[in-house]
Amino acid sequence: MFFDVRAAKLLKPGEHLVVDGCDGLRLVASVSKQTWTYRYKSPASGLMKQTPIGPYPAMNAPEAAAIWDSLRKLRAEGIDPKEHQRQKRKPVAPAAADVFTVRKLVQDYITNHIEQERATAARRALERLLDEEPTFAETPAAAVTRSTCFDLWKPEKLRRCPPRSYAQCLEPLGREH
Repeated sequence: MFFDVRAAKLLKPGEHLVVDGCDGLRLVASVSKQTWTYRYKSPASGLMKQTPIGPYPAMNAPEAAAIWDSLRKLRAEGIDPKEHQRQKRKPVAPAAADVFTVRKLVQDYITNHIEQERATAARRALERLLDEEPTFAETPAAAVTRSTCFDLWKPEKLRRCPPRSYAQCLEPLGREH
């Protein structure tokens, strides 16, 4: 592998530098930066594609060559390197059992805070809320908004709950009342 640093510094925007000994590895210059790219024929369609490897000079030539080699091996196996990188970046949806629900949040709050710091009336009020509103209890905690909590407390429920329990419904969600 031969890479000329001086030639890389002289690259003008829109030009590229091919690295000898690494077919498809090139340094592409744009107006604002230089990027290592791998240019290859797609195994599926036969069309020319390219995928960025990393920024130059933050990534030196041997590092780019190592990544190029792994991408070249993927292509030799019939896997499109760009699609492979896309699949790796896709977030994996958590399993249903791993979703942190409102029920889990409130139970953690009761265990770690109310049982140590507060009276049992607040605990009972929160447990009653979970029993009376099962769909709310199984909602992912990240999806709960302040208005969701306000909608739960209808006027008839407010009369039979301790005044502080309303505020305590919002407290474990990190919301102000």
